Amino acid sequence: MNESPKGNGWSEWSRYILKELERLNEQYEKLDKRMDEVVQRLIKLERVTWLLGGSLALISPVLIWAAIEFIKKLTT
Repeated sequence: MNESPKGNGWSEWSRYILKELERLNEQYEKLDKRMDEVVQRLIKLERVTWLLGGSLALISPVLIWAAIEFIKKLTT
């Protein structure tokens, strides 16, 4: 954070306030951009998770059937 002005005049304070507002706006824009990147990564992760979950749901019956058949062959 910038140091406050030493003088008592309004012009010094107004410049100080304007600089602080500009600095805060820059920080806000950086944070906003970073948040957009995080949201996009979460969306991608959600898609991958959904695809994996769907794939497992489709493959599970086949794996169970294969395991049952394998056990049947072992016991006969």
